[in-house]
Amino acid sequence: MMNERSHGAGEASAQDHGTIMLYGDSFVAPRWGDATNVAFRYRLTMGAVEKNRQVVQLYLTPQSAQSAKEFLAFEYVYTRQQ
Repeated sequence: MMNERSHGAGEASAQDHGTIMLYGDSFVAPRWGDATNVAFRYRLTMGAVEKNRQVVQLYLTPQSAQSAKEFLAFEYVYTRQQ
């Protein structure tokens, strides 16, 4: 289970104007690919609402590997219906 407990929130760089980043705690995924009980740290980016559309991205960083690199795990695209 992932619980949002951001350590900080802030705007991204000037080129990503309107984007909010939330830094989350660690969580354990019971299964990720062929691996089991994998610990990750996560980060969410929420883009600005533009033309009734918003993109939210979930980035994960494995906690068990020596050279753990963050990767884009999911991208959600929300569209406002009127």
